Amino acid sequence: MAVTVLIVHALAFAVAASADDRQDHGQALGQADSAPVSDAPERPPAFREWFAHVAAVAGGDPVVVPGTARQGLAAMLVRHLGPTLILLAASLGVAVPLGALFGVLGVDLRSGRVHGAMTAVAAVGFAMPAFYFGILGIRGSRAMATFAGSDAWLLPASGYGLDRHLVLPALALAIRPAAELAQLTAELLASELGREYLRLARAKGGARWRVLRHAMANIAPIHVAAVAASLRYLISSAIVVELLFNWPGIGLALARSVAPRIDGRPPSLALFHPPTVAALMATWTLLYFGAALFAEVAAWRLDPRQRDGWRVGDR
Repeated sequence: MAVTVLIVHALAFAVAASADDRQDHGQALGQADSAPVSDAPERPPAFREWFAHVAAVAGGDPVVVPGTARQGLAAMLVRHLGPTLILLAASLGVAVPLGALFGVLGVDLRSGRVHGAMTAVAAVGFAMPAFYFGILGIRGSRAMATFAGSDAWLLPASGYGLDRHLVLPALALAIRPAAELAQLTAELLASELGREYLRLARAKGGARWRVLRHAMANIAPIHVAAVAASLRYLISSAIVVELLFNWPGIGLALARSVAPRIDGRPPSLALFHPPTVAALMATWTLLYFGAALFAEVAAWRLDPRQRDGWRVGDR
């Protein structure tokens, strides 16, 4: 994992340095007709500059992020990481129970078959990316406010806060994972209900909630692995959602560091600053590894077959 993070960090640093060189070269060409360009010292190769940067950071030299009030790179990462983790946790907290609920409702517990409507609803959720749900949420919130005769937004479409500001971005991220989890839960539950021990339990008049509890316990490890896959989807989509809702997380900071603002306002971060871009990409990679580690540990804890196999292999 550490090697992968270092590779991502080095590649992001090199790409940002190359883009920064092209940007400086373009500015120099634009000034060539009006003023002579001074002979600046040639910039060292990107990877040599990366090694020097890593050595400086390892030696304790602070890295200041350009475009900020002399804010350190570590402080900038901490400031943006919190909102991203909050958004991911809120989205996962919506997607998991919603997906499990609709998955259970999408199965006929008597016959053990998946309702056709469940497949149709899940297909709609699969087909739409997170940013599209976000746009629909923004338009819907504005339309409801207009219908109510209010000039204020029913749900804020921009900004940060642990109140109504969190609703639209969390829902935009959660809808597709909820649809995937609902479809998977329904299929796994239908398959489990067809097993001999549960058919016998139903034939003997066992309570539905008891049958459902045993079935859900047996499909829990696979469900947890699907939750971790959904978490990886949330991480990959969070960049666009944070940019859409102006949510001040790692994704928004990464977008601001590699692309100019479209609203004409001055950038909050210097464009193509190699240490900033590399640190943000490395942090994003760590989030992916964290999701994968969560899946492995949770599946191991919930599946006794994996624990027994590990113990046998250890012997």
